[in-house]
Amino acid sequence: MDIEIRKKRKEVTLEDIAKKLNISKNAVSVALSNKPGVSEKTRQLVLQTAKELGYKFKEKEIEKGTIGLIMTANVLQDPYFFSAIVYSVENEIRKKGFEFSLYCISSEEETSLDEILSNSSFKGIIIVSSVGKSVIDKIEEMRIPTVIIDNLVESDWIDTVNTDNRRSTKAAITYLISKGYKHIGFIGDINHAISYKERWQGFVEAHEQFGLEIDKEVCKIEGFKDFSKNPEPEIQEFLRGLKKIPEAFFCVSDLSTLVTANTLKDMGLQIPRDIAIVGFDDTELVKHFKPSLSMIHIDRDYYGKRAVKQLLERIDFPSKPAEDIRIFCRLNIRKSIKSI
Repeated sequence: MDIEIRKKRKEVTLEDIAKKLNISKNAVSVALSNKPGVSEKTRQLVLQTAKELGYKFKEKEIEKGTIGLIMTANVLQDPYFFSAIVYSVENEIRKKGFEFSLYCISSEEETSLDEILSNSSFKGIIIVSSVGKSVIDKIEEMRIPTVIIDNLVESDWIDTVNTDNRRSTKAAITYLISKGYKHIGFIGDINHAISYKERWQGFVEAHEQFGLEIDKEVCKIEGFKDFSKNPEPEIQEFLRGLKKIPEAFFCVSDLSTLVTANTLKDMGLQIPRDIAIVGFDDTELVKHFKPSLSMIHIDRDYYGKRAVKQLLERIDFPSKPAEDIRIFCRLNIRKSIKSI
């Protein structure tokens, strides 16, 4: 009897799945063929229901497409910060079932990137750091779902994922003030990157909130030849030329933090007995300094995952308003700060 029933049982169809989920047959077809038109949530629900009902398809044959990751040359110049983000992005893309293509270009090669965009059928693109306006215009023209990490663009189509530099810095300076520090210096080229300028804004806001005046004499905010690669000559000259050493220094990056700490030690100052230090980024570059440095920590693994999540949302909802996602950073308090 059971054998006869099985013989008569018809194969599961798209219509069966549609009725089960109370959606259209076309939506089921779109979901199973991984075409745009349904949300990722609906797609996964259709796949799950198809399996439960015994629908015959090979899941491996469902191709989600390729996501391109484009890095600019300055990424390679800062491997401590960006390598973890790139690894996280690639890992998350593959976990979501997409193919992954990596491109690294210099600013002079933006024409070749234009060719890459024209000759590739990307489902989406993640760009790490900055690219020129011509590339942004091309992406908007082609309507390729795109997320840019660590940069701001003027676009109604492209999403960005950035550090909440202003609030994170303001919180760190507020902590210093709560520990008794009132004379605080700042080191970082605020014209080099938007993120550094925003960190200066947070520094200023914290002082304004507590009614403290900023001593510009202990703030080195410009006049660097190449801040990202080698800020050492200018920082050393600035520190050694100070008439009065502040109670604490805030530095906008790992490298500037390390250079500042080493220079102060060479000048005979003890950290934190004579001066406190707080930096930003918290990569491996500063891990081995003694005493351990208090740093604003950027969760680079989460950064990458959040960028992929944002891209998938853009793919599912291409007409949604552009978003700038801001990720707040925690202050890792170590031995370079004491109460005064």
